[in-house]
Amino acid sequence: MSRVAIANLISSQIGRILEDWYILVSDESQAEYSNSLSGAKLIEHVPSIILHICELLGDTESPSARCSLEDRTTVYLPFQQGYKGLEVIRELSLLRATLLDYLTDISRRDPPTLTREEHCQAARIINRYLDEEMDYALSIFCNASIDSTNTPLPN
Repeated sequence: MSRVAIANLISSQIGRILEDWYILVSDESQAEYSNSLSGAKLIEHVPSIILHICELLGDTESPSARCSLEDRTTVYLPFQQGYKGLEVIRELSLLRATLLDYLTDISRRDPPTLTREEHCQAARIINRYLDEEMDYALSIFCNASIDSTNTPLPN
């Protein structure tokens, strides 16, 4: 299966992926976070991230996992809306788990639709992209923390 086909499968299932992700986030939010946002605000920034990952997967050349300006805005918005840095990182981590689970589901179909190499390539792109999102989120929250206290964070 081509990466374009993988991207098409993922993009055609954004609703299901969002539901699965939201269940994980909700379960964890109730257990761990006191400042979580409402369901509508949680979900609004995730579809563009998934669609950008699909674009990267569908790229016929070796794509760079660089976050676009639009995707960086989706990380910055939760910061402006009162999220804590740990919440954003955890939600991105749960998105990674949800996408990788869906990718595994695709590869387990009978007959198998993904080779091991195709699965690994797609997983690498998903991981690299979400790593960049997390790096950017950390830089926003760390810089905000430094700015608000005028004291560098401990190493």
